[in-house]
Amino acid sequence: MKTSAAFTSLCASILIATVASAGTLSRDTIANDATWIAHVDFDQLRETALGRHLLDEMQKPEAETKFTAFQAMFRFDPRRDLRAVTMYGVGANHEDAVALINGRFDADHLVTLVKANDTYQSRAHRQYTIHSWIDDKKKKADGTGPRTHAAVHLSGNIVFGRTAELVALGLDVLDGHTGSLKDGTAFPELGGVDNAVFLLATADFSALSTLDPKAAILQKTKSGSLTVRENGDHIEVTARVEANDATTAGQIQSIAQGLVALMNLQTQDPNATRIAQGISLNLNGHVVTGTLRLPAADVVRICQEKEACKHRAP
Repeated sequence: MKTSAAFTSLCASILIATVASAGTLSRDTIANDATWIAHVDFDQLRETALGRHLLDEMQKPEAETKFTAFQAMFRFDPRRDLRAVTMYGVGANHEDAVALINGRFDADHLVTLVKANDTYQSRAHRQYTIHSWIDDKKKKADGTGPRTHAAVHLSGNIVFGRTAELVALGLDVLDGHTGSLKDGTAFPELGGVDNAVFLLATADFSALSTLDPKAAILQKTKSGSLTVRENGDHIEVTARVEANDATTAGQIQSIAQGLVALMNLQTQDPNATRIAQGISLNLNGHVVTGTLRLPAADVVRICQEKEACKHRAP
């Protein structure tokens, strides 16, 4: 029985549909040496105009059939049962990451499915079992390939990592057996995240050694962050970049201004100009901040138009 591909599809659906209780990000769930963090609060997203539009799309007949089959296999419907996803990297390699999936799962059923994979293995970590398997799509002819590792925490959260050690770290942080961000001052912006934020990403670029060497601008920046929230009847997207020096910050602002100017020139695309008009840029010392503020109704309309164009495409 080939269940690894299906189980991997579950993981992918969770992550791209893109961990504390009720979807809220908490500093004590993230390792104190984290180098980047990404968080999606699906509970909050479902309360927004954009979230309601996405749910409507996922409840259309063509999508409903797929979700019904998905739910029959996994006893889980991501449209209503997924609460939050938190991912964070540790160390200089950005691929060394821990993923925390918070939702209403039948964990025993998911474990039974993955145990049916012929590459299944397990190992103990304290009171936990760390499960691992090879995705059929990544399996080589000799039966080897990159393994996925996961464990179910006592809280019901599922912890993923590409190694057993990363999963063990995630479990230890959740149980308070190793340090978390609550014990330090790294990523201070996380302490000010309000409940309206449904997507957040932040990174300490200076701590990462695996960034694309062609992305020269990243080599000259210390950190960056992105937040998306619904504020009243508007969607607000805020990007913040801290450069190594004021000269680099000025260059980043100039690049951003150029991109906005190009969007304003696309008179044949009213959505592009509408988005450009909703962007404001600010330079303060080494920090460049860009904010896009659009009525939620406009964001939904743009999504609808993009979806209609996709269906009209040959």
